[in-house]
Amino acid sequence: SNVSPTWPMTAAEATLAAGSSSHAEAVVANDEPSACLLLVCGLPGCGKTSFCRELLTRCQQDTSLLGGPAEWHHLSFDDIEMELREVPGQFEPATWRAARDRSWEKATEIISSAKPRDRVVLLLDDNMYYRSMRKRWYRLARELGCVYRQVFLVAPKELCLERNRVREQRVPDFSIHHMADVFQPPEDGNAWEAIQGVSMTLDSSFKDTRCQVESFLAGWSEGGGSLPFWAPLPPECHVEARVPEVQSVAHVCDVALRRIVSRALEHAPPCLGSARATLAKQWGLKKSQLTKHFAAEVKATGSAEDAFEALLNDLESSFLKSCISDVQNLSSATDA
Repeated sequence: SNVSPTWPMTAAEATLAAGSSSHAEAVVANDEPSACLLLVCGLPGCGKTSFCRELLTRCQQDTSLLGGPAEWHHLSFDDIEMELREVPGQFEPATWRAARDRSWEKATEIISSAKPRDRVVLLLDDNMYYRSMRKRWYRLARELGCVYRQVFLVAPKELCLERNRVREQRVPDFSIHHMADVFQPPEDGNAWEAIQGVSMTLDSSFKDTRCQVESFLAGWSEGGGSLPFWAPLPPECHVEARVPEVQSVAHVCDVALRRIVSRALEHAPPCLGSARATLAKQWGLKKSQLTKHFAAEVKATGSAEDAFEALLNDLESSFLKSCISDVQNLSSATDA
């Protein structure tokens, strides 16, 4: 039977979760997963996309790696969002939500296409700086009965900032500062991320991409000290979710969004000049509107703790993307 999701689902997530039981039961019947969902997480500039490309190349060239042949796929949330934008460079919350839906649909389609003799590995590449962002994919893996793994590429913030400055598609510095401040690494005390074999951390500071991939493969090789790469997730222990204090919801949301505004203004490019004051007023007004809407939504739905956290993290991520787009557009106009 299905495991009930504990995060606020979009329409696409709800529809796909409702129809996932037959695939999960088929996998359980074979007692060996035929698909793996592999998240690659980290700050902008830590080398996620390069790592994914190198890993794809290695595993396509040598099909004996990681327990035998499989069809490998790479899915990037940012790429999907860029494809859906009607106006290049302009962020729209509705497009961001549509990209989330599309990535969910594509991931489910790819994983569900796997068969016992035609295994599939899906690499999902995104920042995933909050635990709730990763947990929804962990929940999907459980829904679909597939293997779940996550890899964290770790590099100092200053190095990520340095790498970002020479990228063709760079992001404003404040976004890296913010993600570094709030990034939630896997913790031993967190039940699902502490499951043996689920999480791996790789140093991407000085090692080149090939060395990072070698370290990843060595960690999953026979005798590497971890579970086999294709080992299924163990049975889940259910814990009753708590409902957050409603009176603190608006305050928590306001603090989270205010932190983004402060970072954005602190690290705004000098070329913006007096436009910083305009942005500050614009972001302050938007922050107030989002906070009121968020508090009303939580009060109306009575969201449990897990769902509340995921809802807040998604709102914060969308607001951060909006601020990034504002700064990029103003910077481009100034340069022109």
